[in-house]
Amino acid sequence: MTDESPKNQAKSADRHVCSSGVHNRLAGDIVRQIVKGPLDAGGDVTDVLVLLESVVSGVLLTFAKLGRDEIVLETLTKGVSERLAKIRLGRFEADVKQ
Repeated sequence: MTDESPKNQAKSADRHVCSSGVHNRLAGDIVRQIVKGPLDAGGDVTDVLVLLESVVSGVLLTFAKLGRDEIVLETLTKGVSERLAKIRLGRFEADVKQ
């Protein structure tokens, strides 16, 4: 059970705001590497997606215990779906330049 007191919610929000700058700096570079590497090597979209699958698997295995990885993957997938929906609706600005 988590402590959802206003004080803890504020701390969580502060961490999210602070980390968003790091996310924004890193995400564009990482996306470009994941996309550009396979394509520059003569690959196609399938190769990009296989690389992405490997990266996601590696990240999950780094910090999620086996058996708990499914809930982490579900949470990740939900977050991706929500972000894409916001982008489609114009409520979230994607900052990925090719």
